[in-house]
Amino acid sequence: MVLIKLRLIPAGGNYQQIHKRIKELALSTEHFCGQRWNTGLTYRSKLRSPLADLLKENSNAQSYKLKKRLYEEGIKKA
Repeated sequence: MVLIKLRLIPAGGNYQQIHKRIKELALSTEHFCGQRWNTGLTYRSKLRSPLADLLKENSNAQSYKLKKRLYEEGIKKA
């Protein structure tokens, strides 16, 4: 949650940097509940390309991602 609040991607070295800084500042982590707080959550970037850009000729969109996006937008039906 700390990473998300700081608008950092919860991956790789970001965990280590936050852990290091918390230790340097001697901050209490007693209120942290462990890893169960994020059960079922996944990270999803808010920086999505507009659908119009993906549908342009010579777009670099991957076909499976485009198909998924069309389902999400309700344009393509199962």
